[in-house]
Amino acid sequence: MGEFDEESEDDIEDFIDEEERKFDTNIDQLEKKAIDYNRIRKIDQSKKRAVIESVFDERTIFHLNRLIVNGPLERVEGVISAGKEANVYLAYDTNGKEVAIKIYKIDSNTSRWMRNYIVGDPRFKKIPHNVSKTIFLWASKEFKNLKRAYKVGLSVPEPIHVRNNILIMEYIGFESIPAPLLKDIRKPKDPLQLFSEILNFIKELYNKAKLVHGDL
Repeated sequence: MGEFDEESEDDIEDFIDEEERKFDTNIDQLEKKAIDYNRIRKIDQSKKRAVIESVFDERTIFHLNRLIVNGPLERVEGVISAGKEANVYLAYDTNGKEVAIKIYKIDSNTSRWMRNYIVGDPRFKKIPHNVSKTIFLWASKEFKNLKRAYKVGLSVPEPIHVRNNILIMEYIGFESIPAPLLKDIRKPKDPLQLFSEILNFIKELYNKAKLVHGDL
């Protein structure tokens, strides 16, 4: 999504810099036993191990553990979906409610794609050259865009929290079974009605939230 109004990124830059300092200060002192791996439930099957390890680098585990120790998370379960830029996981908050966690991959390919995507966008006064900072900035903007769309009553997951490359949002599904993606609905009951709803969403996204989806 893209915003029409220009927003300052200084607060996000300050936040990212502070998180970098906290990480650099604390990671050397953090013993492995301080990370509660039992509550970050990695699936042992070899076919899923690569999917998990593609986003669970040392830094992400460190910050994910902080979200578990300090809230709002209670535990992380299995993979909902895996993509080129991010993986989505099922998790539970401290009240036992299902939530979705989107974890962006920290790699140069993802960062390069994001940089190319936002070059020329007036929202971004400063585009970091650092790979991690670029992805942290992207996650923060995704959170803010979701928050804006949700606030005006659009049908989007409620954004809950963002930290670095970790975005926590409302889980759309029932009893650990995620709702199907639009592309996976083979035979909608009323195709014309569904098409009308999509067009109306696009219109309201523009008129109410002042956003345009980047894939349109």
